[in-house]
Amino acid sequence: MDDATVWAYVDQQREDLADFLDTLSPQQWMRASVGNRRHPPGTTAADRLMDILVHGQDIAIPLGIERTMPIPAAVVAANRLWTMGSALNARKRFPKTRFVATDADFSVGEGAEIRGRIQDIVMTLSGRPAGLPLQQRGE
Repeated sequence: MDDATVWAYVDQQREDLADFLDTLSPQQWMRASVGNRRHPPGTTAADRLMDILVHGQDIAIPLGIERTMPIPAAVVAANRLWTMGSALNARKRFPKTRFVATDADFSVGEGAEIRGRIQDIVMTLSGRPAGLPLQQRGE
């Protein structure tokens, strides 16, 4: 399947999902999972926290909605992102960079210092653009 066809399916599925979500009540939408402590084997509670924080921003940012991460939760997520292997592997992607939060007690890495809000650091470590000055990165 060529890329144009794949993107046509992506667009169609996005529209279908948006239409489907419009039909759900708040209880059906996310509240039904509140209190659920299960997670896939090999993952941790911190992974679930990281997922909901990052994906919440994935939804809010394109809509122009400011959604603030609770600082203690964002610190847990940033630490998890820094220490996990997997495809995200922030330590490998930023080998000569030190991230320092300006609004939390958080710093990781060694090298060129990048300072910013903890939620911007979380988004950067998760592979999303967050407005941090990464061109200063010492790779």
